[in-house]
Amino acid sequence: MFAAEKGTNDPDSPYLLLQREFEISDGSKCYIEMHDKEFRGNFLLRRVEFTRQESLIEFDRPMDEIVNRYL
Repeated sequence: MFAAEKGTNDPDSPYLLLQREFEISDGSKCYIEMHDKEFRGNFLLRRVEFTRQESLIEFDRPMDEIVNRYL
């Protein structure tokens, strides 16, 4: 889990949670949850890149398929 602020209770604080099931087959999809409710759910990820300056996540979905945040 990546959070903008540690220990905050603010529900609107930016955060990112990536989760993958290893015990039960999930069709290679990851569970993603973000402060932006549009990007919550199970998605097939095409690409994930994390650097010190930015994070990029590309989803398998028809619209808004890329999330790119500068850190």
